[in-house]
Amino acid sequence: MINEEELKSRLVDDLDCPIGQSEALTHKLLGMNAEVFQAFETWFRTGKSPDFRVEGFSVEDILRYRPQGNIISAYLALDWLKREPQRAKLLLTKPMLLNAQQYHKTKI
Repeated sequence: MINEEELKSRLVDDLDCPIGQSEALTHKLLGMNAEVFQAFETWFRTGKSPDFRVEGFSVEDILRYRPQGNIISAYLALDWLKREPQRAKLLLTKPMLLNAQQYHKTKI
């Protein structure tokens, strides 16, 4: 099990999370659905996302639909899919407007 201080420290030190946001984000992550949290913990410990899907979506799928996101936001999206599958699927698959900088990042 991931402890709160370990998670908060890693968010700030390794994932560039602002200190002011790390506590709220830590609580969100620790409060995820048990299955999603287990997949997150596997990634947290190994650096590899397990083959895990919610409503047909994997971490990789979410990052493909939302290239401006990161691994943390992808796991939070999986949790959202568990809680509100219809709304989450609708919004995750909705096309986004990208600014020029985001567009060029997705083309690389």
